[in-house]
Amino acid sequence: MRILLLLITLLFIGCNPKATLENQTTALKKNQYRATVVQRKKELQKNYTDFFLKIDDKIYFIKINEGYVSPSELLKCLNKEIIVKAELREGPWEVQEPSSIKEGKQVRKARSGPYVVIYKIYK
Repeated sequence: MRILLLLITLLFIGCNPKATLENQTTALKKNQYRATVVQRKKELQKNYTDFFLKIDDKIYFIKINEGYVSPSELLKCLNKEIIVKAELREGPWEVQEPSSIKEGKQVRKARSGPYVVIYKIYK
């Protein structure tokens, strides 16, 4: 009877649902996110578009100049679900140019907030 109880216990321990192949392939590692690339046109520059990454219904600005992904790579992934290796950060999205008192120009304040830096795209 004890042997039967021991075998049943070992059977339940060996049937861990986390060990299935499906769960192993969909599990994300640290700094990996399942996301969608979206883009929005900038109001002041008609030929320039901003890219954003939608992760869990939150939208983050993609700061291209800090990452290793080009705009052409992002265009290929536009509106598709992808997996990225990235880092979420907070701060200015673009470089803020110093204002000049002599010129009298009104400098537009740089946008800031949460953004993402993409290191690699897994398709």
